[in-house]
Amino acid sequence: MVVYDVSDTEALPGSKPLPRHVTDPLAADSSLNSATVERLWKVTIDNAIRHGIRVTLVDNSPAHAGSARWSRLEGHVTRPGKKSGATPETYSLTHEIEVSRKLSAVDQYVTLVHELAHIYCGHLGTPDVALWPSRRGGVVRDEVEAESVAFIVMCRLDPQFTMGDYLLGYLSNSTEIPDGVSLQRMMQVASDIMQMGQRRLKAGEI
Repeated sequence: MVVYDVSDTEALPGSKPLPRHVTDPLAADSSLNSATVERLWKVTIDNAIRHGIRVTLVDNSPAHAGSARWSRLEGHVTRPGKKSGATPETYSLTHEIEVSRKLSAVDQYVTLVHELAHIYCGHLGTPDVALWPSRRGGVVRDEVEAESVAFIVMCRLDPQFTMGDYLLGYLSNSTEIPDGVSLQRMMQVASDIMQMGQRRLKAGEI
């Protein structure tokens, strides 16, 4: 049979609504208000610019929430000065993060944290070992670490937070923690990303 992604289909007249886990399989539930989520998003992106990371909203379906990669372009990313009229800060572009604009605000922030975790855990390598280590490895290990960081960050922000079963596809054949998973690195990255969402950081901080 021909199979289509649910985002490429339309409901027939009189059909029942599809369950949320089908229409939005990566959806998270959080009690954070919209103003808090918006501030976390903006401040985190502002701080990511210090490391040459550019974040872009794209028209992916919710099932393809986001991605992180080395930038294929040479260029710079700029963030405004700390005060009005201050000289903007410019950094060499190193990484691109894309997040689906079709996600809810909370899911966009969770996706942002997940993709930042891939970068800061060293899954893509590093432009400078003084910033973070290079830890290229297997997909399963990388996804477990990135999703665990996202979960830690969100639970610190909202103890009632729950997230989708994204990791089941990677762990369904085993209950063991994948080789190479670093609890120390996950906790350090979670702490750093939390600080990135709280206040504007200087270039040399974390």
